[in-house]
Formats: sequence, structure tokens, C-alpha cells
Amino acid sequence: MEQKVIATVGGHQITEAEVEAFIRSLPREQQAYASHPDFRKQCEEQLIAVYAFAKYGEEEKIDETEEFKNVMENARKDILAQMAMRKLFATVNVTDDEIKEYYEANKGKYSKGASVHAKHILVDNEEKCTELLNAITSGEKVFEDVAKESSSCPSGANGGDLGEFGRGQMVKEFEDAAFALKNKGDITEPVLSPYGWHIIKLMDRRDIKPFEQMRSEITRMMARDERGSMARNAMVAKLKNDYGFSLEESQRAKLMKLAGDLGKVDSSYIAAIHNDQSVLFSFENHSYTVADFASFLSKGRDVTVNAPDYISTMIGYMADMEILDFEKAHLEDKYPDFRNLMNEYRDGMLLFEISNREVWEKASKDTEGLQKFFKKNRKKYKWDKPHYKGFLIQCCDAATADGIKNRIKELDDDSVIVVLNREFNTDSLTRVKVERGLFVEGDNEKIDELVFKGAPVKADEKLPIAFVFGKLLKKMPEAYTDVRGQVTADYQTYLEKVWVKKLNKKYPVEIYEDVLKTVNRP
Repeated sequence: MEQKVIATVGGHQITEAEVEAFIRSLPREQQAYASHPDFRKQCEEQLIAVYAFAKYGEEEKIDETEEFKNVMENARKDILAQMAMRKLFATVNVTDDEIKEYYEANKGKYSKGASVHAKHILVDNEEKCTELLNAITSGEKVFEDVAKESSSCPSGANGGDLGEFGRGQMVKEFEDAAFALKNKGDITEPVLSPYGWHIIKLMDRRDIKPFEQMRSEITRMMARDERGSMARNAMVAKLKNDYGFSLEESQRAKLMKLAGDLGKVDSSYIAAIHNDQSVLFSFENHSYTVADFASFLSKGRDVTVNAPDYISTMIGYMADMEILDFEKAHLEDKYPDFRNLMNEYRDGMLLFEISNREVWEKASKDTEGLQKFFKKNRKKYKWDKPHYKGFLIQCCDAATADGIKNRIKELDDDSVIVVLNREFNTDSLTRVKVERGLFVEGDNEKIDELVFKGAPVKADEKLPIAFVFGKLLKKMPEAYTDVRGQVTADYQTYLEKVWVKKLNKKYPVEIYEDVLKTVNRP
């Protein structure tokens, strides 16, 4: 069936099928918009850009580098493996009854994944534990407050919070009591463990998943059992038939006899056959010799028990491996889906490499370009609230503060923290603490007090003297570094647009609007 061509890029025709394949490769939440004209137009434009970038990547010979080839080969293996697994498991039939039977028989195994999030209070005697429990259940006191006041466990400082834990992580007495709680907020009676008396509060729990949620996982797992092996064997048998596989039984018998005569398969056995060019098996105009088998054996281990049977098994194993490797090598020819996936991946890798070189990396390292872009678009980064840019300095006494104020005037901003720590925090004593940043009201209580006229904050006992050194930027940043992330992202977008325009000039794009109007439009 003839495919509708919607555009050409540098001579390459982009078809309706390619657009559909591109949309199918997107996340499901994006695919939901597939019928919307604006969304499809964006996809078409993106696909055009991909081909333009890929074309440039080819001309730059990026696809000929060893790094690129290695990435593609690894991708090829991954995609092959995924397709092979799907094909193999598709032949394995696992019934609902079998899945349910397996689920019921293995509930205990799945329960190991259950977990609870709990808090606890630990005391040394039952009487005190009961007293605290009564105060909590009556509403007189809050569990977390009691934990902070009375628990002997270090977790008491955090309201008794132990976080999430599974089976086998706590002593049995504690674990059994915690997992016995059913509902969030439930509290145990006093629980005795080797550590003392506990009150346990359930915050959350994750139990074994119900059958319907486990169905897919169990199906995949069961497909990998002996039936998976059966399916693999069936596939190999079919390939042998399709490719006209032939085993020379006389050569197999000779190799088995030699193993029996020697009583082992080792280097001496391999040496005896490594020059034998007799055909052992063949398929699809490819022949494999006894010498090839010797090379195959050399990668294995020495065998001294049942040597003839071992040779027979290894001949079969080698034949299976070779025919599967042959099938993999020709998947691109046999299966268009694989070829399309590899082409998509290749174009995507070229796009990534070119984008990284011409856009992302360039934007992040182009200091001069970032500065120029910021100055040109400075109004875009105007602030709604004033920002304080500079240092918050806390020190031990007034004399130290005076010394710091005099010293800091002599320093550039980038060296302030290093120099002040080196000169004032001597003898392992902390005499000064320095914070640097860009602050808006609400970010730091002390800066709120000193800069934004906020409420007074209790002074640090060890570092009671605090002051700021910097400036208040009321309307907008003074340098691109003040909003580096946003400027870099915007600069990348700008560079990408410029680059795409250059590519469109280099590789003419022709869009067939009359075709687009007829393609999947509501």
C-alpha cells in the first residue's frame, strides 16, 4: 500500500506511517492528544527537525565514531532481546487457573514485601508504659509529645518515628505487634521486647497486593519457567526447519567415540580435532566444521564424566546458538518493526549528539553568549519581590565581627567563605559562620530580620553577632548568574531555534499541506 508523503527533508520523504509510529513512541498521556490537529502538527515539525539533525550528523560523520557504534550495538542487543522475549513468551499459554493456583500457593513469599510505617515509645517498666498509654488514649496527651518527653529510644526526638520497615527488621515481639495493627492511627497495648516496654502507633502499612494487581507479574514469571524453555525449544526447531538445518550424524558419532576412547574432554581432545574441516552441521548455505566445534569447546570446561554424552549435548547447544544468532542477524530483513526501531534509535542518537554539541553543551559553557543573551532579555527576568544578594555572617563576639567587616572589604565574593573560615575558624573553634546566596523574604529568618525588617530572631548562643554584607536587588537581577538556570534554559531554546533555521536552509524542507489536510484530521 502506497504511503502518503507529508514532507521531504533534504531529499528524505516523511510518510504518514512515520508520523503515526512517532506518536506511538510517545508516553501514553501524550498519545491521548493524537487526534488534535495542533498536536499532530507539533509532532510533524519535531520529526522534520529530527531528520534535519540526523542528516547533519551523518555529514559530520558522528555515526562513524567508535563511541556511536558501541552505543548502537548495545541498543541493537537490547532491542533484539526485548523482541525475542516478547516473541518467545507470546507462545507460552498460562491459564487463569494456573495463575490463581500459583498466587494462593505463594502468598507467604509475597507477604515478605509487606511493610509498616510506625512510631513508638520505649520505657523501662510496664507500670510507666500503661500510665503513658492511658494519657494518650484519654486525649490528655499527644503520642508524639509523649515520645519526645519520655521515650528512651533515640527516635523519641522525632516523635518516636521509626520510618518504614518490613518483616525481619525488628525483634519478633515488636514486629508481630506492629504488623497486627490494621488501621492508620491504631495504638497497641504495652508490648514487651528485649529492649523494654513499647507503645506502638501505626502510621501506614503496605500489604500483599491483591490477585488482580499481581496477575501480570505472575504470568511473566511463569512464562519464564520450564514452559519458557519448551517455547524456546519449539522456536529453535521451527527455525531449523525453515533454514533447512542438517546434522552430519557420522561426524557426531565420530566425535562421541573419540570422547569415549579418551575418557574425557579436555585440551588433548580439542587438539585432536582442531584441524578437522569436515562439515558437522549446516543451514541456509552456512556450514560449520569439526574445527569450528573444537573452537567452541575451547571456551568451556574439562569434563571427565560421561564424556560422549557431553559431546552430544554440546553439539546440539552449538547448533542452537548458531541458528539463533543467524536469526538475530537477519531480523532487520525479516521484521520491518525491528528495522524501524533501529532507524528511530539511530536518528535519535544523532539528534542527541548534535543537540548536545550545538545547543546544550554550548549554552552551558558559553559564558559570553549567556551574558549577551541576559542583557538583551533582562526585562524578561524582572522580579515580583526584592531579592537580597550577598552574605549572612554570624560570629562569636563584637571584636571578631569588626575584624571580619574590615577583612571582607578586601576580598572578592568568590573567596569570602574560604578566607574567613581559614583566618577566623582556627584551633578547631567555630568563630564565624558564613552563608552566601540569593534570598527572597521567607527564605531565611535572620535575613528577614536584618534585610526585610522582619520579626526579631533569637540569637545563636555560640554565634550571637549577626550582620549582612551584600546588596538589595529590588526589581531584577544584576547578572545572569543570579538566574543562571532560567537564562541557560532560555538560551538553549534560542540556540535550538537558530540551529533549526540554519538546517532548514541547508536541507530544504517541503511540506505537502494538501496531504496533511487529509491525514487523520477530525
